[in-house]
Amino acid sequence: MRFPLVPLSPLKVYLTLEFTTSLLFALAFTAQAVYFIQTARLDPLQLLLVGAVLEGTCLLLEVPTGVIADAYSRRRSVLLGYALLGSALLVIGAFPVFAAILLAQVIAGAGYTCLSGATTAWLADELGEDHLPAALLRAAQAGRIGGLIGIAACALIASVSLQLPLLLAGLGLLLLSGFLTLTMTEHGFVRPKRSERPGSLRDMRSGLERGLRAVRARPGVLALLLAAAVFGASTEAWDRLWELHLLAHFTLPALPFLGPVAWFALIGAGHQLLSLTLTATLWRHLEAAAQARPDRLLMLLTALGMAAAVLFALAGSFALAIAALWLAGVVRGLYGPVYDAWLNRGLESGSRATVLSLASQADALGQIAFGPLMGLLAKAASVQVALLMVAVLRAPNLWLFARAARPVRPLPGAQD
Repeated sequence: MRFPLVPLSPLKVYLTLEFTTSLLFALAFTAQAVYFIQTARLDPLQLLLVGAVLEGTCLLLEVPTGVIADAYSRRRSVLLGYALLGSALLVIGAFPVFAAILLAQVIAGAGYTCLSGATTAWLADELGEDHLPAALLRAAQAGRIGGLIGIAACALIASVSLQLPLLLAGLGLLLLSGFLTLTMTEHGFVRPKRSERPGSLRDMRSGLERGLRAVRARPGVLALLLAAAVFGASTEAWDRLWELHLLAHFTLPALPFLGPVAWFALIGAGHQLLSLTLTATLWRHLEAAAQARPDRLLMLLTALGMAAAVLFALAGSFALAIAALWLAGVVRGLYGPVYDAWLNRGLESGSRATVLSLASQADALGQIAFGPLMGLLAKAASVQVALLMVAVLRAPNLWLFARAARPVRPLPGAQD
């Protein structure tokens, strides 16, 4: 039997992928933090260990999975990634105990690494680099719509059981992998000859060296990889602490007939609606800026993200804290597509997924290195101090994006 049986255009597949993934992730992750605390009874140290195991797995597997995607197939890497993520969520939902949750982080980390370099590399190969920024921004819009639906579904389903959203999302990701098997084509990828594929550790190292040569040939790429590490250093603290800060420092108004997840669902829905409205209004300006001057756009988004972190940490009212959360969410939703499109510029197909995996690995390294430190800071000082440090940690990216935009000067011996 030959696959895909019902091929769709790459853009349609990617839009469907982003919509469905965002829906299922929102369904699962809107409830996950409350599930970890109330059902699995994880303490703060265990919560940090969960994040460390996930990011540690990503750090170890990013480059090997990227090299394999460059050598064998981006499509197969994507299919495997979603199957692994679905399996991980099923384990978490079915077994609310610390050991099982740690095991699921290993499975999920492997899934994320299969997707991180391969998905964007596949789209770039199928559509071409010139069409990539518009496709990524359009897909981000589709993802926001899917996220809204997933958030609403989670608020209702979690009022029945905190485990149910996780189980349904896991099953949905397995079905998504099956859908992609039937519809996802791969025409732009040129598979290396069998003799050139990584069949051993030495061959895999050769693939990594090709990716590193691509980085050396474009000094701006190195600055972007460092920016990924800086961004990762700040996001781990933000992702783990914002809910704790909200619950500890503010009294959340009671919502009748709904469980504790409902407020987080409302916050997420507000963020998605705001993102949809602003992006639709500024679509042409954003697309033009992402194509012409991604450095300036990313510097603006970085500054806004820093301001949002400070505002959230120091907010004296619940309404102001929510406004800061929404600003941070809108900025982060725009940051990813613009960064990915810029990083993809000028990369050769043979090393594209490896370079993108290096970026994801840099992000994971930043999270691993600074996540526990930020947790200790939050424990020794306060959660507010740790959240303020998020803004401080992101400051170097203002310089790194300016550095990445400098004209490229060919390096002697950079080309084979």
